[in-house]
Amino acid sequence: MLEDKPGIEIAFKEIYEIIKDAILVAHNANFDFNFLQSFAKKLGYPELTNTVVDTLSIARAMYPKLKNFRLGTVAKKTGIIYDEKIAHRADYDADILTDVYEHM
Repeated sequence: MLEDKPGIEIAFKEIYEIIKDAILVAHNANFDFNFLQSFAKKLGYPELTNTVVDTLSIARAMYPKLKNFRLGTVAKKTGIIYDEKIAHRADYDADILTDVYEHM
């Protein structure tokens, strides 16, 4: 899916411009934020200091009896339809995450 797309050196500039002053919401945010922080450092951008909201941590606090805390499991717990066949696509998961976060 990334064939013929710009490399991270080019794409990160746009990513950085979008997120630089934003509050970030992610599921398992440490993974995503550390990934972004690593590329910021590698590519010579300032350290990211964003406020980060982690829906995984929120789910653990709100639903301690869930068998796991994958985004799909949390979505189903909150009544949001989660299609495993198209899951793990950035746009799809971002839409699901938005719905989950708003529900929480």
